Amino acid sequence: MDSKHVPTLSRRRTLQGIAWATPALLVATAAPAAACSANTGCTDPSYCDGTWEKGDHDKDGRRDCDATVTRSPGPSDANYCVTGITVCFTSKEEPKRDCVTEVSSGWTCGTPTPERTRDGYDCKVEIKPSSGSEELRSGAEGCNVGFKVECEDVTKVECDGYSEVDYGPVTMPTKELDCK
Repeated sequence: MDSKHVPTLSRRRTLQGIAWATPALLVATAAPAAACSANTGCTDPSYCDGTWEKGDHDKDGRRDCDATVTRSPGPSDANYCVTGITVCFTSKEEPKRDCVTEVSSGWTCGTPTPERTRDGYDCKVEIKPSSGSEELRSGAEGCNVGFKVECEDVTKVECDGYSEVDYGPVTMPTKELDCK
């Protein structure tokens, strides 16, 4: 056989073969959004609780608020992951994009979404843990987030999250926190 007609194996040809042979599934695999440690034996995952306090308005009309999310006592010891706190408030004027300030470190604040009402605006803003979730282990553990809101009144604070158990993550119902 003539050596001019023998196919050669180039580096480019080898890389093309490897690329075509790599399964597409590897590219599509994603890491979980939040990493909470898993415990087994959870039959009732709905044990998120908490309180929040409304402070006085300051000279600029901003109200100090403080939310605490805690574990309710329950039969299970699966951990609870707080994945967000929703702050609802009312305002006579359309709120500024930065009307929620001084959020505790370790938490990030979204942009308020105002809805026009007859008397002004109903607004919502999401405050989320920077790490993706804040884990509450069994016992009296809690997490705390402070913030200021420039508004007429804070009407409620809700928290959301999930409990990771032996059969996988369970979406938690939103829990309205009681105001002290």
